[in-house]
Amino acid sequence: MPLPYRQFASDAEAAMLDRYRSVARRQIQWMREEGEGVMEGGGGGGMMGAEGGNGTERCRNTVQGAARVADDRGFVCARADVEASGCCAGAGAAAARRTRFACDACRVADRGYGKSSSAAAAAECCDDFETCVSCCMRPDQKEALLRVLDTTRGHRLRAILSARDQFELCTALCRTSSLSVRHENKYRDERAKHCFVHDEAVV
Repeated sequence: MPLPYRQFASDAEAAMLDRYRSVARRQIQWMREEGEGVMEGGGGGGMMGAEGGNGTERCRNTVQGAARVADDRGFVCARADVEASGCCAGAGAAAARRTRFACDACRVADRGYGKSSSAAAAAECCDDFETCVSCCMRPDQKEALLRVLDTTRGHRLRAILSARDQFELCTALCRTSSLSVRHENKYRDERAKHCFVHDEAVV
């Protein structure tokens, strides 16, 4: 393939991804501080209840955890405490067992929601997928996650640009990827394998 054509194709792809980033920044709905499950539109997207956006008591959740589940309101709970609606139970003893914006098993900057790392590390990583999603959904993570959108490249970018809200974005980011490993076959941190912000993505 002639070099000028390859350059043209590369430039066209970069321009397309930039447009996708711009759309994602406007459309992603973000968690708000107040309320148990309210999200705000990224720019004209309106308000959304994290239960599903239509006023019904339903939640999306991380599904696959054998012992724990994170729902789209930012709660983590035992699988046995997940209601038929998909939400972590909010009544009785189960409500006391759930944790919102759980960062207790993460190495993260302390912004008032949970345990901090020894330093405000550029990578924010957790021991398990469910905690990663919950911690990532803290309302104060919005700016860090926007930087991730702006700086991520390649196939990982395509995977996260389809996110409609913070829950979907965090779910995509917290899955282990090549950014979680060093030298192709060793995790950067043998315990904290699930990262929503990587050092390469932080400005």
